Amino acid sequence: AGQSNYENGGPSVTSLDSDQTYSDEWASYLYQQGITVYVIDVYNKNSKAAYSTALQKIAKNGGGKYFLVNDEATLSTDLSLIFNEIQAVNSTFASTSLPVSTTNRAQEKNQVFIPMFRPDPGAYPRWMGNMKQYQLINVGGSIELGDSSTPSLQAINNNTGFPTDCAVSFWSTDSGTYWSNVTEAPVPKGSCATSTQWSDAPDGPFVEKGGAAEVIRKGNNPPTTNTTPTWAVNRTIYTQPLAGGTLTSFSTTSSGLTSTVVNYTQGQDVNAEYTGRTAPSTLTRPSLHGDTIHSRPLPIDYGSKVVVYYGSNDGMYRAVDSTDGHELWSFIAPEHYSKLQRLSDNSPQVIYPNMPAVTPAATPKDYFFDGSTGIYQNSDNTKIWIYPSMHRGGRMIYSFDVTTNTAPAFKWKVGCPNLTNDTGCTTGMSGIGQTWSTPQVAEHILGYANPVVIVGGGYDSGSVAAASAAARNCEDTNNVTPSGCSTTEKGAGVYVLDANTGALVQSFTTTRSVAADIALISVTTAGVVDHAYAVDTGGNIYRIDFKSSGTTDWVINRVAYTNGSGRKFLFPPALLSVGTNTVYLALGSGDREHPLYSQYPYSSVTNRFYVYADNLQTTTAYDLDSTTNMNNNTTDAGCSSVSVLGSTKKGWFMDLNQYGQGEQTVTSSVIASGLVAFSTNRPIAPTTGSCTTTLGEARGYWVNLFNGSGAINVVGSCGGSRSATFVGGGLPPSPIFGVVPVNGVPTPVVIGAVQKNGGANSSIAPQKVTPITSPERKLIYWKSSGQN
Repeated sequence: AGQSNYENGGPSVTSLDSDQTYSDEWASYLYQQGITVYVIDVYNKNSKAAYSTALQKIAKNGGGKYFLVNDEATLSTDLSLIFNEIQAVNSTFASTSLPVSTTNRAQEKNQVFIPMFRPDPGAYPRWMGNMKQYQLINVGGSIELGDSSTPSLQAINNNTGFPTDCAVSFWSTDSGTYWSNVTEAPVPKGSCATSTQWSDAPDGPFVEKGGAAEVIRKGNNPPTTNTTPTWAVNRTIYTQPLAGGTLTSFSTTSSGLTSTVVNYTQGQDVNAEYTGRTAPSTLTRPSLHGDTIHSRPLPIDYGSKVVVYYGSNDGMYRAVDSTDGHELWSFIAPEHYSKLQRLSDNSPQVIYPNMPAVTPAATPKDYFFDGSTGIYQNSDNTKIWIYPSMHRGGRMIYSFDVTTNTAPAFKWKVGCPNLTNDTGCTTGMSGIGQTWSTPQVAEHILGYANPVVIVGGGYDSGSVAAASAAARNCEDTNNVTPSGCSTTEKGAGVYVLDANTGALVQSFTTTRSVAADIALISVTTAGVVDHAYAVDTGGNIYRIDFKSSGTTDWVINRVAYTNGSGRKFLFPPALLSVGTNTVYLALGSGDREHPLYSQYPYSSVTNRFYVYADNLQTTTAYDLDSTTNMNNNTTDAGCSSVSVLGSTKKGWFMDLNQYGQGEQTVTSSVIASGLVAFSTNRPIAPTTGSCTTTLGEARGYWVNLFNGSGAINVVGSCGGSRSATFVGGGLPPSPIFGVVPVNGVPTPVVIGAVQKNGGANSSIAPQKVTPITSPERKLIYWKSSGQN
C-alpha cells in the first residue's frame, strides 16, 4: 500500500527501501488523521546511528516519542510509559484540567520555569498552584522539554500537551502516601507506578505535587525524601507597615489581622486539610502555594545562583532559589490584607459562568500579586531592582532592591491603594487602572539621565467607581460599546517613572486603556531607547518619541488604528527595526478576558492579525484595515506575493475567522527568523446537557512576517500551513524566544509556539529555530597576489 498512491491523500513513493523520507511523511500523515506513532528502536549488540536518527524523526513527525531499547527490562518499562501516556488522554487531562498559565522568559542558563494552577472543582476560592523547573534537552536533533531524571526524559505527553505522569520536575522528591490523606481537593492518584501514585515524585501533570510548593511544605528545606508529614512552617514573610518605611515581619501586630488569618496565610494547617490532624495545626497545609494565573516568573542570574521572583494568589510575592527550590522570602502587601480572610474561610464561592445560586452568594475571585515583574539590573550586579505588578490584584506598582537576594529592601510604591475609589492615589496617577502592563525598564533613554520605568496605564474592569456614579460599564462587560467605558476610562495613558525613586517623570494620554506592555526599541544608538509603542483596548497604536532635548519635548502620537468595532489590543506588538526610519510591528486583536462561547460578541467582532510598517518620520494615523488583505495567501511556495517591504501600502492583515467565528489573539507575538509566531483561541459551544464549559480550540501560527504566507511543514518561510492546533485547548501562554545552551551548544529556541516542522503541539513545548538565510553566496572581499 505504501508503494502506490494512497487514495485518501496519504504520501506515496515508488520504492520504500530507496525513499528515506517515506516513513517521516507517513508518520506525519497518520498524526494528521488522529493516529499517534510511538517508535521503539530495538537492538542488541549492533546499532546503526543513521537508522536510529531516522526513527527519531518518525516519532517526532508522528506526534509520539522515541525509545531506545537493548534489553527486556527497558522494553517493559518503555511499553508501560507509552500505555500510560495513551490512557492519560481520558484520565489525567479530563480530570485535572491543567491550563498552564505561562512560561518564563528564556535565559542564558538552561532552566525553564513554568507556573501552574488548577481552579477548584467546587468553585471555592482556594485554588492550587505551583512553580516548577524543567530543562531543554536534545533528542535526535530536536529540542524537547526534559525533566530532572538522569538521563533526562521527555517531560511532555504529546497526547495531552501537559507533563507526562512519570515526569519528575526539579526539586520534587518522595513524600510517600502524603496526597492520599488530603481531604480538600486531593489530586488524582496518577498511573506511573503503584508505589508512587500518592507521592510528590513523580509529579507529572499534577499541579499540587512537587516543585516549589513541595519544598516549602516540607519545612522550606532543600529537597528531602522525608515521607513523614510532620513539617513545621519555616518561612520569612515580610510586609510593609501601613505608615510606610522598612519591611517588617508579617504578624498580627504588623497587619492588624486575627491570629487565625495570619497563621493560615503563613502556611499553617488551621483547617486540618490533612486527614487526622486536630485543627488548628501548626504544621504546613497542603494548599500552601496558591494559583499563579497571570504572573510570569522573573529569573535573575546572580552568578552563583538563579533566583526566581513571582507572585501567586495566596497573597504572596516570593523569591525562590532555583538551586533547590526553597523560598528565600515572601512579601504581603497591605493593600491585600482584606482579602486574606476569605482564603482562610474558603468561602464564599467564586462566580463561575452559568453558576446556580448558592448561599452565601458567590463573588468574583480575588487576586493579589498576579502580574508580571520588571527588572533593572546593571552589568556588574551591584544594582538589582525589581518592579512587581498586580494585574487584577490592584492598582499598585511596587519596587524592591534585591541586590542582596536574601535581604530585600523596600524602595517605593506608586498608584492607587483601592480598587473601588481614588482615595490615596499617588499625585498625578489617579487615572491608573489595574496594573496589567509589565513595568519595562530603560537603563538609557533620550532626554533623561537616569534609568526609567515605562508602564501602561492599566486595565479598567469597571470596578473603580467614578466620582458621579456608583457603578460603571467598562471592559469586563460582555458587550462593551466601541467608545469604551460609560465614564472616563481608567488606565488610558502611559507613565514614565524614575526607576530609583519612583517619581513621575512624564505621563501621556491615550484614548482607551493601555493594558499591554510597552514595547521599547533603540533605533539610532544601540542600548539607548529612542522610541516606544503602546496599544490600547480601542485598537489604537501609539508611538512615543523620546528626544535628547529633555522630557518636556517627549511626544506621543497615534500612528495607526483599526476601524472595526470592538477590536482590542491587549498584548504588545513584536518589533523589528529595519534601517533608520522603519519599524515593523506584529500584533493581533482579541479580548482574552472573554474567551467563552457565552461571552463573545460574534456578530460584531472579526479579529485580525496585523503587520504594520511604521515610518518614524511621520505622525499621521494610518488605518490598519486599509493594508493589504492576505487572507488567502496560504500557498505561496515561492514567496512571490507582495511584501510590505517597498509596498505602497504599509503592511498586511488576515482575518481570524477562517476556522470559525470568534477566534481571537490571546498572546503576544514573537519575531524569529523572518517569521512571526502567535496563538489564538476560538470558543466552542458546550455540549447540550453538559455541566461544563469547553476551553475552546487553541491554535498557534507561524507566518512569513512580510507577506503572511504559512511556514508550517516547509523548510523555508512560505508555502506551508499557517496554523495548527494545540492539544488540550484553552488559553496558551505567549511564545518566547531565547538562546539557550543545550548540551553546551548555544541554541536558538522558541518556547510556546506550535511546531514549525509539524508533529504534536503542546503550548509549553520548545523547538529549535534556524535563521533563514539565502543559499546563494556573495563575494564581499577578495585578495590576490599584489592586489587588494
